[in-house]
Amino acid sequence: MQNLTKRIDYFSTRLNIYIYKITGLLILVQFGIVLYGVFFRYFLNNPLSWVLPISRIILVWTGLLGISIAFKEGEHVALEGFVSNLPVVIQKIILFFNYILIIIYLFVLVWKGFPIALHSTQLIMISEKLQIPLSWSMMAVPVSATINLIHLLPIPLLIQKKLEEKERIKE
Repeated sequence: MQNLTKRIDYFSTRLNIYIYKITGLLILVQFGIVLYGVFFRYFLNNPLSWVLPISRIILVWTGLLGISIAFKEGEHVALEGFVSNLPVVIQKIILFFNYILIIIYLFVLVWKGFPIALHSTQLIMISEKLQIPLSWSMMAVPVSATINLIHLLPIPLLIQKKLEEKERIKE
């Protein structure tokens, strides 16, 4: 079991490296597209119709992939002031239930998110001119939830790391 947990954690860490690179690339592309659009709009007086819809899609993907990076690094929003003053055994129990609730939430996002995103291809367009379906943006939700689920699979290791971090901070 411990070996499997370490393998999953290794896979999760490798996946996170790729997500870092993809997110960084998306940020650069977003920056380039927006600068290109600003140049055409304000200097050439010829606004481009595709800049805003494309930058919206990239913004959604960048934000949701960034959440999975923060989640893997343990930088997500958490209220730890109360829990850190409890005994270690109770901290482990609370952390375990916290992770279980997050897993349930992410599972629902994946379970309901993929069908919604796939069916939204014909419902709404982000851009009428470009004919970009809303599913391009909506697919970011279940994909990032799947990545977060992968990050959460090695729960025992995560709890141990979290408690070790707290011990280092106290010292």
